[in-house]
Amino acid sequence: MAVQMLDAADIVIFGGTGDLSLRKILPALFYRFKEEQLNPAGRVIVLGRSEMPRNEFIALVHDNCKGYIPAKDFDDKTWQDFSKKLHFVRVDSGDSDSYGALAQVLSN
Repeated sequence: MAVQMLDAADIVIFGGTGDLSLRKILPALFYRFKEEQLNPAGRVIVLGRSEMPRNEFIALVHDNCKGYIPAKDFDDKTWQDFSKKLHFVRVDSGDSDSYGALAQVLSN
C-alpha cells in the first residue's frame, strides 16, 4: 500500500522541548519526512516556555533525534533538510501576549 504525502500544513507542537516531543513526536516526524510523507510546503513549529536561540534548539532536537532513532535510519543529509522545516517559538501559557509570536509565525 502506497503512503500518500500529507496536504500542506503547519504542525504546531505545544510543549515541544519536553520529553514526549523530543523522544517520540519529533523522531516520528523525522521518519515521516524521510519517507517523503510531509509536504515540503509545511512547517513544524515547536513551542516552548523559555527563550532559545535557533542554533541551540536545532542542536537539542538533533541530539535527541540521533539518540532515539537507530543509526541505520539517521543520516546527516536527511537531518539537514528536515531541520530546515523546524521553527521554535517561545509561548508561555501564563503570558497571553506571548501568543502574538505564534500568530506572527503562522501568518508568514
